[in-house]
Amino acid sequence: MWTNVNIIFSIDTPVCSGIGIIAAFNELIKISPIIRILMSKLAVEDETACTAAKKFTDLFYDAVDRKRNKMNFLYTDGAMLVWNGNALRGVEIIAKFYDSLPNSTHTLESLDCQYIDSSDQARPLVVLAVGKVVLGQMTHAFTQTLVLTLEDEKYKILSDRFRFVD
Repeated sequence: MWTNVNIIFSIDTPVCSGIGIIAAFNELIKISPIIRILMSKLAVEDETACTAAKKFTDLFYDAVDRKRNKMNFLYTDGAMLVWNGNALRGVEIIAKFYDSLPNSTHTLESLDCQYIDSSDQARPLVVLAVGKVVLGQMTHAFTQTLVLTLEDEKYKILSDRFRFVD
């Protein structure tokens, strides 16, 4: 948590000093309607991205853990998966790989996301998931970074990087 924040305009006039970041932004919003509009737009975009990421990751980890026969619907045809350093390309190869894994149970501890390019109609979204997975009888901490793109108005994985971190 940031507690000592100075926000300076280009003319070097301090807006606030020694207060939390939220209070600093609240002060800026009071001062500038343009900043208020920009922050509102960013908040809406962020909320939209987070909702899409949460919905997709719920679907994804449910498929990995319980419905592996559905994995091919979650990747684009030319998708790339790097799983603990092993690179796989193509939806069919990726689906077969997941079928070969022992039973799993994923638990997410953190989820972060953002749009890559808001002007792109495919609305590419990068998602970072951090959690734990029980794979067979072994428990591992993991990170997973997904690049999602819209295909037929549904997000699919274009790029997937999975790594144990323990």
